[in-house]
Amino acid sequence: MRGGFNYYPTEDDTIALSLERSIYESTYNNMNYYTLNAVGLDYKHKFNDKISLNLFGSYQFHQYPSETTENGVTAERYDNYYSGGASLRYDMRKWISVEVRQEYTQK
Repeated sequence: MRGGFNYYPTEDDTIALSLERSIYESTYNNMNYYTLNAVGLDYKHKFNDKISLNLFGSYQFHQYPSETTENGVTAERYDNYYSGGASLRYDMRKWISVEVRQEYTQK
């Protein structure tokens, strides 16, 4: 299940919220899947027809179906991912653009 919402406070600004809850294949031990819960927030500002700035962030929560044992400790596995960053895009033509992007992700 995926969904999202876009809000346009001005002609040059866009705020986008995205939500997802899905099942993905896993290669971890004997668990062949995990449930992904994710939320993302993007802000895009167009300076003119060619240059735009995008700020973005997201949070992901991965939940595995059963307990696992690591280093003698048995517990349910949860993974939390945080990411954020920015990009600057230059549209040279309608069919080509150049983008510089910096992103940070932490598990």
